[in-house]
Amino acid sequence: MGAIEERDAQLAENIKRLMFVFEDLVTVHDRDLQRLLTEVDQRELVLALKASPDELKDKILNNVSQRVADGIREELDLMGPVRVGEVEDAQRAIIEAAQRLEDNDEIVLTRSAEEMIE
Repeated sequence: MGAIEERDAQLAENIKRLMFVFEDLVTVHDRDLQRLLTEVDQRELVLALKASPDELKDKILNNVSQRVADGIREELDLMGPVRVGEVEDAQRAIIEAAQRLEDNDEIVLTRSAEEMIE
């Protein structure tokens, strides 16, 4: 990836984006996910979760306080239809925050169980 980055920074950025998508957050270690969630606006998180699989919703709701989880559940229940573009923008913003944290060595975005040694 470093060689690609040296030749074409934009291409390297596009590849990084394709390598890790919002649904991949389900593979992130709880501690790292909690760190990421401190950087995310709750309204943006609710939008991002609108079309997410239940497994990801559960993972995220299990990594916030009970009060916050209840608030997110309530907002999801009350939220009417939203544009796909809004959901995608919210998911992209969260992934960009995750990538910034990873670039700063604050979190690890696990891409598979084999990549981590605990």
